[in-house]
Amino acid sequence: VVLEGKSTVDESSLTGESRPVSKGPGSAVSGGTVNSGAAELVVRTTSTTNDSAVARLIRLMEEAQSNRSETEQLVDEFARVYTPVVVILALLMCTVPWVWGAEAGRAWSMNGLVMLVIACPCALI
Repeated sequence: VVLEGKSTVDESSLTGESRPVSKGPGSAVSGGTVNSGAAELVVRTTSTTNDSAVARLIRLMEEAQSNRSETEQLVDEFARVYTPVVVILALLMCTVPWVWGAEAGRAWSMNGLVMLVIACPCALI
């Protein structure tokens, strides 16, 4: 809460509003806002950092990231097996055919690299 002073406060980090808001004595000010005016504001805190809007936003983001959908879990499980198999297969395609000569080695190295690019798990997402 503002005790002394009158200034404008940039609340865009919390609200997304690009225009500064005028604040004076008795006005509520949220943590995470910036005094964008020329005057000094003297404020009194009414809550702890754990109760601030920024802390609530961080908690919501952490919860959203930890709660993964069934589809995301399925893709992760699939990629956990699929990626190593593709990499090992591409490695074998690029190395083993060299035993049968340079021409076969070059052709299969190209095939292995093409397979690696096409089978990249990034293409699934």
